[in-house]
This record gives sequence, C-alpha cells and structure tokens, in this order.
Amino acid sequence: MAIENEIHPIQVNILLKLLFNPTARFSQLNVLTAPTDQFSFHLKKLLEIGLIEKDGRNYQLSVKGKEFANRFDTDRLVPERQAKVAVGVVGIRMRIDSTEYLIQQRLKQPYYGFFGLVTGKVRWGETTEETAKREFKEETGLSADFKLVGIEHKLDYSMEKEL
Repeated sequence: MAIENEIHPIQVNILLKLLFNPTARFSQLNVLTAPTDQFSFHLKKLLEIGLIEKDGRNYQLSVKGKEFANRFDTDRLVPERQAKVAVGVVGIRMRIDSTEYLIQQRLKQPYYGFFGLVTGKVRWGETTEETAKREFKEETGLSADFKLVGIEHKLDYSMEKEL
C-alpha cells in the first residue's frame, strides 16, 4: 500500500509545517496541539518511514520527505493523485537600456531559500497557460501577457539513481 493511503492527519500537518520551514522543533510541529504521547507516536512513525530526520533538537524533511511533501495539494491538504506537472514563468520586462528578469526566493521545500523562477503545479483540469497566469498572480500580485516558449520533460534522480 502506498504511503499516502496510510498517512494520518497529524503526520500530514507535520510534513506541511516542514515543507514551509527548513527545520522545526517538537513544540513548533504540534500545530494541532495533539496530546504529547499521540503526537510523539506520529513523529516517530515519520522518522521510521524516512520522511523526516532529526538533527539535534530540530526536525527536517529527508530527501524522500521533501519529494513526498512537495506532492501535496497545500490547499486541500491531500497528496496529489497525478504526476507532477509544473510551469515555470520567466517574467521579463524590456527597458530602453536594459532587460529585467523577475526571480523570487523560495519559501517552501524543496530548495527552501533558493532563488528562481515563479513556478507552480498544474491542477487537475487546468491548462499550462491557466496555471502560469494563476501562479504569477498568486506569487507576485502582477498580471502579464503570456507566451508559451517551450516544454521540457524532466525526471530527477539522486546519486543512488532513485527517482
């Protein structure tokens, strides 16, 4: 059985907290204020299945956990049931003497804190252009004219050749 079919709401909230924070302590993770013994059980379960790691007093997503948590629909708090399809929006503004490119700093895993393009997952039934417009507006508060420049098919593998 797949992990997403067995995950408890307390575990979902732990993963989501770590998705938007590089590390967190025990007290910061218990956002549902579950009883300590119950919360500890679910935290240990996530450690056992390798979705989180403990470094001293802090918890963080493992590589496996970053990929798993990144597949969550953060609005509905459920794992996505489709392959991850995403858009990257290159915001360009032409000036008389220069060209400006819009970048943003990531506020969630993976790549928390890194700078890059405006990106976002395509929702079920949404076109890539609709996704680009929605994500651009959500992330920047701006609207723009959009043009499809290209499509890239990409699979990411670790050094151990795991997807």
